[in-house]
Amino acid sequence: MTSFAGNIKQEKFTVGDKNYLLQSWGVIKVIKHFPTIGKAFAVPLSFLYSSMGDEEALREAVPQAFYMLFEQLEAQDVMELFSLILSGVTFEGQQVDIDKHLGNIDELFQLAAKSLELNYGCLMSGKGFKNLLGVMVPMHQMTAQV
Repeated sequence: MTSFAGNIKQEKFTVGDKNYLLQSWGVIKVIKHFPTIGKAFAVPLSFLYSSMGDEEALREAVPQAFYMLFEQLEAQDVMELFSLILSGVTFEGQQVDIDKHLGNIDELFQLAAKSLELNYGCLMSGKGFKNLLGVMVPMHQMTAQV
């Protein structure tokens, strides 16, 4: 991974037999699109993660999580969402074109996952989001008691 222009990072990534260049978004773009991306993935994934550790509950949760994900993707413009997610991805110097550059849906998901990791991965490993939740959850509990 290379860093340039302050907080912008670049990473080369291979999918299938093609090499892509992923460029992270700036902090403002990450924040601006956080609600859009969160709405698509947060509820289905949290539902799935809440079942981890219980094999039977997980088996039941997987189809429900997929159903919620597909409902959310249907409610949003799914092509707009993937265009947004891939907006920092280039192939041979061109903005990636899903139909032209990708061979199948698996390649789309691999690139989307890598882009989300590059732009939002710090939420899982960083301290800021955990600290924010640590403040917000007690505040919610206090207001619920009133």
